[in-house]
Amino acid sequence: MKPIFIFTVLLAVAFSIPANAALDLPAAPPAGLTQLQRISLPDKPLRGYGSLGGDFATYGADPAHPILSILLIRCADSEKAAIALAKYHSDLRCLKGVTETSISLPGNQIPVAAIAGQGEIAAARSGDRLVIVAADNHDTLLKGLGALDLASAAPVDFTGAAHVPTFLDKLDRWAIGFWFPGPFMTPDNEEATYDIRQRFDWAKKMGVSLQFCVGLNQTNSAEGLLEDNGKRWAIGVARDMGIPVFVQMQGDATPGWIARRYGDEMQQKAPG
Repeated sequence: MKPIFIFTVLLAVAFSIPANAALDLPAAPPAGLTQLQRISLPDKPLRGYGSLGGDFATYGADPAHPILSILLIRCADSEKAAIALAKYHSDLRCLKGVTETSISLPGNQIPVAAIAGQGEIAAARSGDRLVIVAADNHDTLLKGLGALDLASAAPVDFTGAAHVPTFLDKLDRWAIGFWFPGPFMTPDNEEATYDIRQRFDWAKKMGVSLQFCVGLNQTNSAEGLLEDNGKRWAIGVARDMGIPVFVQMQGDATPGWIARRYGDEMQQKAPG
């Protein structure tokens, strides 16, 4: 068999295999429902997520009371889409009144968040797109998921297991935190008996983050060193216990070793 013939056959086979379809809103409303509204959301840059845009549609029989909504989100790439799904998945399950359940589709057992007295939500991602389907009950949610062409978009991620960078959680999931003044500060007269680790146990139990302040060492001979005595140890303990840590670089008076190196700049007149 000639090589050129083999190449031609392989090329024909390659072009005959259909590419996975991109996730999109249903081409037609779910059975028994009418599309009540559709909104196009233009792409906007968002810190940590890149560019996000999409489409939102509601369905039902009464325009004043939709019973199903589907949000399609277009992300900058598949990695950013994985982060967006994971962030939504974890944040939703932090809310009070949300419990975990599931729904069955052919070949898939999909995790679902059930909200007491409101309905159920499922989310899925394929490539650089994700969909969030919300319904007033289990059967309507099943209709909404069934209207999506999930089989053609395979593989589809329903779990949202990607790692979410901690800084994305700073102002919402870990918004409540406490300053950690230093691991070796103990209550008066308890220096010999006080167990410092109980502070970490408390933070873990309460579900809060710890904030550390690290500044420049003021000693003249400490050029380039941080004033982090004991704090590295404390940060390591928090990390091992799964407690989120945020480090703030705080500037005190300019150390002598900076003033000496940049003497000309330090002696300039103030502007104005």
